[in-house]
Amino acid sequence: MKNKFKELDLFTDQSSKIVKQLAKLKKAKRDAEFELDRVVKESEALIITEAVTGDAIDKVELNRLTKEKDKLQQEIKQLDLRISVTESKKPGLLKKHMEDLEKGYKREMDVLRKEVEKKLDGITPFVAEYLKYLYELGKLNREADHIHNRFLGAAGEVTDKYEKMYRFGYEWLDLDYELFGYEHTGSRKRGITKSDQLTAVKNGNLPGSIALYNLTGEVEPDQGNAAKKYNEATKNKK
Repeated sequence: MKNKFKELDLFTDQSSKIVKQLAKLKKAKRDAEFELDRVVKESEALIITEAVTGDAIDKVELNRLTKEKDKLQQEIKQLDLRISVTESKKPGLLKKHMEDLEKGYKREMDVLRKEVEKKLDGITPFVAEYLKYLYELGKLNREADHIHNRFLGAAGEVTDKYEKMYRFGYEWLDLDYELFGYEHTGSRKRGITKSDQLTAVKNGNLPGSIALYNLTGEVEPDQGNAAKKYNEATKNKK
């Protein structure tokens, strides 16, 4: 199977090799510095022993330690140079892959852009159906409001406004609440708000009631209950 992001993988592979080499060099430098510290301490110990005891210093051992110290210092110097050059040249070494990286990026983004455009074109039938449904619902609601007002008008001939409210209420249905709830409480709702749409697009999250319906087919307008049922159903499916 061909690697889908071959340009990105090639770039990442090259970068990774350089990073690994730098890590290897830096570890070698740390190890050399550790050894140098040990050698210096041993050399100083010989000199201190001579000063304290008056005994002749072991020149052979001191020469050996001095040579080892010089060797380690030279090794550290070379490692510093290799690290410095590798770090400074890394951007240049990777830059040659930028043209291919850009081509790969454009190719993959064009594919996704076409998919997005197809999805956007496909939205209209769903939006039309949803708004048509809301229109029919609103038509019933307006009819109910009209009847509600006629009955209240008739009742107003023999009752005061408080008795009217007690007997008939304010309106037959709080359709705004039934459809969209109170967003700050995340409570009961059956419709979709702008916030729901943005959350789905940007974060990939769906309202609890919609996620539950997609998973089980159950209709639960209370968002809190829907979220609990969704979590429970998800656990049971594992």
